[in-house]
Parts: sequence; C-alpha cells; structure tokens
Amino acid sequence: IHGEAGASKHQMLSADKIVEFILEKLCKTLIVKKGDKVCTIVNNLGGSSQLELFLVAGLVCAHLKTRGVQVVRQYVGTLMTSLDMAGIQVSLLLLPASDKLWLDCLDAPTSAFAWPGNSLTLQTTCRREIVKDLEADTQMEGPTITSEEAVKLKQCLKTVAEALKSNEHTLNELDKGCGDGDTGSTLKRMADAILQDVDGILARSPQLCFLRLSKLAEEVMGGTSGALYSLMFVGAARHVPQWSAAWQGALDMAMTYSNARLGSRTMFDALIPACQVFKDITTRGGNWREALSKAVDAADEGCSKTQFYKPLFGRATYVDASNIRSMDAGAYGVTVWLKALKTELL
Repeated sequence: IHGEAGASKHQMLSADKIVEFILEKLCKTLIVKKGDKVCTIVNNLGGSSQLELFLVAGLVCAHLKTRGVQVVRQYVGTLMTSLDMAGIQVSLLLLPASDKLWLDCLDAPTSAFAWPGNSLTLQTTCRREIVKDLEADTQMEGPTITSEEAVKLKQCLKTVAEALKSNEHTLNELDKGCGDGDTGSTLKRMADAILQDVDGILARSPQLCFLRLSKLAEEVMGGTSGALYSLMFVGAARHVPQWSAAWQGALDMAMTYSNARLGSRTMFDALIPACQVFKDITTRGGNWREALSKAVDAADEGCSKTQFYKPLFGRATYVDASNIRSMDAGAYGVTVWLKALKTELL
C-alpha cells in the first residue's frame, strides 16, 4: 500500500493458490487453530474488479473452512486503496473464544460511509454440495469393431486434431469479421484434448469413443459450437459403426436443439449437404470411398456459398453486413476435419 518492497515473488498462479499462500502466512502468524473463529477483510487495493474481489472472498472462506476455522463475519469492499493499484489485501481478526464484545463492536452502527456493515452477514442456512459430473456407463459398449479398425479410428482422430490445430489462425481470421475471432482457438482446444486423451479412448467400442468425444467437447470447447459438437457426438454414438446413420443421427440431434438450417450461414451449410451426398451414395450401394470423396466436395461447395448468405443466428446477426465478406468459420472448420478424414482414409 505504501510502495514498500514485496515479501516474495512468484510465477503466475491461480487465485486458489494465491489465497492458499496468503492464508498460510496469516494463520501461522496468528496461530489460528482448528475450531477458532475469525473475521476477515478482503480489501480492493483500487484497481481490481468486483469479480476478482468476490472470487478471492469466496476462496478465503473455503480455505478457512477446510482448516476447520469458522468465519463469523466477512467484510468485502474498497476500504484502503493505493489509488488504482491492482491487487487485493486479506486480513484476519482472531476472535477470543468466549468474548462476545468484539462481535458487538463490529456490528455496532457507524457513520463511516465506506464500511460494508453487517446487513448481509448471515449464517449459511444450508450446506452447499458440489454435484459431481456423471460419467458415461463404460459397461454399455455397444457394437465393437476389429483391432485394426480401432487403430485406424484412433489415427483418424489424430489426423483430424492435427489439421484443426494447423488451421487455427485461418479459422480465427474468418471469424473476426462477424464473430469473436475465436473459432480456430475453440477447435484447437478440442484438438489438444483429443491428442492428450486419444491413447485412453476405447476405440474398439465406437459408441464409447463418441461419448468420450462428446464429453471432451462439452468440457473444453465452450460456446455454442462446443454444445453443438457435444450433441452431435451423442447423436452419432447411437448409431455407430453404421457411419451413414451415425452422421444423420448427429445432425438430427444438433438440429433438435438448434434452429439453424441450410442457408443460415453456420456449420450446417457444410454438414447437411455433405451428409446428404454420403447417405445417398451409400444407400444405393455405392462405394464408401466415393461417398466420402463426394461428401468432402459437397461440404466445400456449401462452405463457399456461405460468403453470400446473410447470418441468421448468433452474434453475426448484429454485425454490419458490409463487414461480412468471407466464408463462415464454422462451415470452414467442417471442411477441415472432413478433408483430414479423406486424407487418412483414402
């Protein structure tokens, strides 16, 4: 606060680790033990956001609780600053075991206008439980494929992941005109997760494989595309290894929750025609290699058309149409992974 030298320097840490470090010092100095009662101040040094401030406040309570220490009062606000200094100060007051005077004084009315007061200092009325994520039932394997096919499936995943990573910049550039400019980064997160997880994926069971991919998309991608890809993997899992039915199942699942259709300037402009061509050729007994090759061409054509479409969904609908001159990033992303599959399989 006064410009004095700091006590120590650290590499960038998470808020959780920083709070743990601070409380370790404070509890050691005050000799805070399990069963003790404390009051805390979490003070904004001037330039920290409310989000950061209350994140730290919550972590202070959580860490003290794990130590068996009861927080009976907590004061959070901008109380003592160093102008616009970025940072947060944590203070502890160790209360005497049987002396209620301290709390009476803290709760007493005051004319200090910046004091947070105690109007919102309430005891927790119910215990908060953290709901654990439900994992897929690994006993429900569904149809299995041969070991050779499983190896090829894993290799396809690796090839797709590498293709998405190498196209990160291109996809981000396409998304800048009418979006957040992060489509490439979003798909790269999925690619990185696949490469990290691929050796543990049970590829002999395509159903479990696709359910795992759905989980990864849900956890690491974020945004609308993450939700849609997660849904599509679930839809595909119901039909694999009948790949034509799996592709259609993926589309049906996604379009159950999205109103985007052909001509909406979304990834569906590449997915729908590609799926239709693949299904038409395989249904009439055509070679799957021909079907995949023609599907890639159809996706390419559908993606190219998106540069002429008016956006009907997402943030792009609020952007000046004169700024939209390129293909849709989501549709282009579809062509990237389809071409990667074609390269690996044909």
